[in-house]
Amino acid sequence: MAGAALGVGLASAMTRLILTLVLPRVVASGVELTVPIDARVLFATLTVSIACGLAAGFIPAWMSANRALSVGLSQAGVRGTLRGRRLRAGFAVVQLALSLALLIGAMLMVTTLRGLRNVDPGFEADGVSVHSIDLASQGYKPARALQYVRDLETGLSSTPALTAVSFSYSYPFASAFLQRVQAPGGGTREPIEVRTNSVSKDYFTVLGISILKGRGFTAEESMALGEASGNAIVIGKSLAKRLSGEADPLGLTVIMPGGRAAPARMLVVGGVAGDVRTDLVSGEPELSLYEPFARTSVFVVRPTVLVKSALTTRAASEAVQAVAARIDPTVPISGNQPLRTRTIDRQLASQRVFAWVLSLLGGLGFVLAAFGLYGLLAQSVTERTREFGIRMAIGATRGQMYGLVLRHAALIAMIGGIAGLGLAMFGSRLIEAQLWGVTARDPFIYATAVFALLAVVFIAAAWPARVATRVEPVEALRIE
Repeated sequence: MAGAALGVGLASAMTRLILTLVLPRVVASGVELTVPIDARVLFATLTVSIACGLAAGFIPAWMSANRALSVGLSQAGVRGTLRGRRLRAGFAVVQLALSLALLIGAMLMVTTLRGLRNVDPGFEADGVSVHSIDLASQGYKPARALQYVRDLETGLSSTPALTAVSFSYSYPFASAFLQRVQAPGGGTREPIEVRTNSVSKDYFTVLGISILKGRGFTAEESMALGEASGNAIVIGKSLAKRLSGEADPLGLTVIMPGGRAAPARMLVVGGVAGDVRTDLVSGEPELSLYEPFARTSVFVVRPTVLVKSALTTRAASEAVQAVAARIDPTVPISGNQPLRTRTIDRQLASQRVFAWVLSLLGGLGFVLAAFGLYGLLAQSVTERTREFGIRMAIGATRGQMYGLVLRHAALIAMIGGIAGLGLAMFGSRLIEAQLWGVTARDPFIYATAVFALLAVVFIAAAWPARVATRVEPVEALRIE
């Protein structure tokens, strides 16, 4: 009960530490996590803690109650029984096995995260900040909103600290506007669902998306309202292959079926851009279609500003807000975050939390296993004092006594390691769907984890082994 009460206080302190220091670095902004210590959590943890305490006390109590009276009154009762030593060794084996399995799982997830961060998403997120503008809330109509956007683009483009600026409805990984298109004159007549976005002329420059064929949009096309923008579109490489097959997609007519409120539109492919991936785990490129920014009036009143610069996000945000304030100080500008945070980091948040939790549990498990193994070996040395004294009396060296304790620890480590490897191989199947760039049975990771296990075992066994070498034969026999 005392340990449970201390644990509750420690958990409360660690919760505050995690929420204030760890999670902001682990989870992307906008992803909220709560770690409540409520009545259910308290009841569950206190129940488990007290039950474990009672179980840990019941086993030795039961063994003591079943011990013969003569053994208890003799000197042999001090030395413990073989069954008790084996039971304690079994607990140490279980600790090491669980710790090894958790460590392997943590290393698999950390390797996955490292690999996913190196995946090319098809665009450059570093150095780009995202800013959202809500002109509709201030009563702006499309024509007035477009003029605001033009003025803001002029002001931002003339700011020396900003490298490039673009306006769009959306950006990679953000909520998409899905539409169906088909190309009767191309390689498919069936409608294809695509991710559409309205972008200004510098959108591809800001995000580092290559124009593979044809051209992007001109300033006149991107800032012309409605049908005045023409009918040119830019499509992604994968969509171009789906629509035109092996033929040249430039000049291909694409039909965008209409609905009740809008008629069908005939669009012409003017350029092909590089693919963008919005699922880093699967790596499948999205089917992208880009239109001029002001072609769809509903997007103009809620634009997204992408700013590329060498400034910090805060400095870039201040620059955007300073220019916007000169145009209309009542218009709210929100977001103001790095593009990497709102895209790649946000998608990898679950994998990052999973890896962090497994790493924490694996590290904590190894610490507990080290303490448990140390206690086991220290108790074993105490119980075998007479044996060690006799061995020293008949000629055993201190090195041999040191090796005797280490061999005992090595036997426990070997059994625990084998059990842990089997448990890790079985448990890795549960997280196999979360892995990328690494197999569930990566030999390097398993070997590294085993090496860590051996290091922990050696550290835990070092002091008890040293104590064993200090046993004096005369003192040991005198104690008996």
